[in-house]
Amino acid sequence: MSLGPAWQSPAVRQTLVSITGEMAALAGVTLALDMGYYRQAGPYLDLAAHAADATGSAELEAVVLAARSFLLSNGFGRDKIALEVAELACDVSAGRVHPTTRAWVAAVCSERLAVLGEEARCRTRLDASRLVLSAAQDGDVPWQGIGAFDAIKLDAYEGGDLNRLGRHDEAAKVLDAALAGFGPRCAGTAAQH
Repeated sequence: MSLGPAWQSPAVRQTLVSITGEMAALAGVTLALDMGYYRQAGPYLDLAAHAADATGSAELEAVVLAARSFLLSNGFGRDKIALEVAELACDVSAGRVHPTTRAWVAAVCSERLAVLGEEARCRTRLDASRLVLSAAQDGDVPWQGIGAFDAIKLDAYEGGDLNRLGRHDEAAKVLDAALAGFGPRCAGTAAQH
């Protein structure tokens, strides 16, 4: 921000604001999802949301909304509102965003639905995520999400969803398979954890 985006040419301003938003989203997601610092994550996600609006980035907006959904549910216990935000993220991601973002946002929404015990709708979101991941990737839209998301991580979401739905034995099998897909760095089984 010290580079003064407002004083730059439109092209440079767009780039600076976009990078600022992506960095803010990363900081917010790291604080909330990785460290559990939910309140501290809020201002970063606010900044990322402003950057998404200023740059017209549906990609960044979808990521921020999905992260806010997680924050609302896990940080504040506002599961119904968190679902509404996750569904909004799905709506936003239906536009011009990278397929990986669309798939991740659908998986986040499935998690919110599982928390609320809505298994059929949860399964619909998981299926939508799997369908997007299996489709050809659009090379014109860059991936701006946080970390990586693929079929193995989707399996982990599914296992978590099954656990939230009280289907623990089935969840353990799905999670074990997902852990096996991550390779030797994830030793142990879901049943042991």
